[in-house]
Amino acid sequence: MSIEELEAYFKTFELPPKVKLHKAIVIEDVPLFIEGHLSVLKQYGLNNPTFKSFYDQLIRLKDILSEAS
Repeated sequence: MSIEELEAYFKTFELPPKVKLHKAIVIEDVPLFIEGHLSVLKQYGLNNPTFKSFYDQLIRLKDILSEAS
């Protein structure tokens, strides 16, 4: 999934203020989390292994939101 596809996907949801990403990570401000992670990926790209976790966390959030809807 591309950065643009992720960005478009998140725009289709009414985002909750808070989400438990997994047992060790709770996102306290979901819109800010998405904005920040997308910004990093736009700057450094999807092929930079240093920032792969940013992409992985957005995909995990997408999966959680999809399951909840």
